[in-house]
Amino acid sequence: MSNPYTLPKRARRPVWRPLHPRLTSLLLALAAACSAGNGTGSGGGPGNNRPPVASAGGDRDVLLADLVALDGSASHDPDGDPLRYRWTLRARPVDSMAAIEEPAAATARFLVDRVGEYRVELVVSDGIATSDAVQVSLTAGPDDSLRVGPSRALRSPSAAANVVQDGDVVRIDAGVYRGDVATWTRNDLRLVASGGEVQLIAEGEAAQGKAIWVVAGSRTTIEGITFDGCRVNDGNGAGVRLEGGAFLARDCRFLRNQMGFLCGDLPQTDLVFEGCEFGWSQSDGALAHGLYVNRARSLELRHCFVHDASRGHLVKSRAAQTRILWSRIVDLAAGSSSYTIDLPDGGLAILVGNVIQKGVDSQNETAVSFAEEHHGVHATDELVLAHNTVVIDRRSGAFVYAAHGTARLVNNVFCGPGPVLTGAGSQQDNLQSQTPGFVDRAAFDYRLGTGSPAIDAGLPPGLAHGVALSPAFEYRDVAACVARVDGGAADLGAFAAAIAP
Repeated sequence: MSNPYTLPKRARRPVWRPLHPRLTSLLLALAAACSAGNGTGSGGGPGNNRPPVASAGGDRDVLLADLVALDGSASHDPDGDPLRYRWTLRARPVDSMAAIEEPAAATARFLVDRVGEYRVELVVSDGIATSDAVQVSLTAGPDDSLRVGPSRALRSPSAAANVVQDGDVVRIDAGVYRGDVATWTRNDLRLVASGGEVQLIAEGEAAQGKAIWVVAGSRTTIEGITFDGCRVNDGNGAGVRLEGGAFLARDCRFLRNQMGFLCGDLPQTDLVFEGCEFGWSQSDGALAHGLYVNRARSLELRHCFVHDASRGHLVKSRAAQTRILWSRIVDLAAGSSSYTIDLPDGGLAILVGNVIQKGVDSQNETAVSFAEEHHGVHATDELVLAHNTVVIDRRSGAFVYAAHGTARLVNNVFCGPGPVLTGAGSQQDNLQSQTPGFVDRAAFDYRLGTGSPAIDAGLPPGLAHGVALSPAFEYRDVAACVARVDGGAADLGAFAAAIAP
């Protein structure tokens, strides 16, 4: 998939059949630990404790006067033991007095007080063994951004939109901005919350009668901003309306709008959403979609949370390529969406490691609909689902409907009534069951409990058009993810079972 952005990556049981190569390696490592006298771990049992794995995120650029957040929450322990954290500032520019706040916490921070390179190290411990040290480099440049806030010359985001130039960084002070809407026309902008969450509450206002923000420029990045409550007469009031080019949203929230996010026909545009939440979309005048992308070149969602749409679809994409990874797309108890995921124009769609759920009040029985309106619009019409957990709580349902093209379903868990696949395609190593062994289905906790038939029931799913179908991560609330580790053969669905003591 064409993608103009490269984002940083985040973070059992013996089986009595010919051993999977990964399990063989695991057992050898355990034997080595025992012979070395590695002690007793609460999760690993006597002599079987395995060291944890630290994750500190990726290298990145920061600005002078940034309060830099360090996030070690993707670190994990293969035995499930609780972790202790130790952050150390290994290098900093000459004359810098920077110091890490809360160095023993999973998330720490420090103030950038000089231009130059900072190198931070993280080590985690389970109380017995320590991880290898991992380091992240942060390169600090001068802060020539536009500053926005009630106490600044530019008091609101709309004031900055009137003066911004191509390539500018706009840093918006944390706080609530009511009734302030804007149209951004410049290219290569970075619009970012500074010092905490920025909440933009529409209160009856809309830029061009369309959205809280209309983004008409290309290569726009938005970080840490909440768009709340846009309502317009035609029923399509969006948190953000994209009319420009390539777009990236990270750690944003689109709440209580008629449309969470809406994109027009932009066939050369690539969109990426990472760690975003779309919730409570509702409209009296139109179908309320959580996220609606028209004919773009590509759409990618990574560890996003989409929930509680009313009448519309939770995710709707007409993009030539749609990739949905490690996300949670659900009605929960109160949502009444139509399709959970609607891909009406087909294309190439790859869904890996997602939790997908239809609530009891969902207005359509189908969870994933593919190429129902048009086919042959794009170069290929192919749908791939691997390692998803799909739950239908309605009395009747249908999991995947491929009206045209082909579908491939591998290593998924399907819980609820109705056919798994309607249409052409193949199924391999899936589980359909009303009792798949979830930890707590009623509480929407679809992790695999002890004895689940989904444990060790899969085979290596391979690739699809160069995309690995083995999930690298698992979704964690809210809009986050951790590294996934399957101790033996592949577990079915979106979660790996915990490694047994």
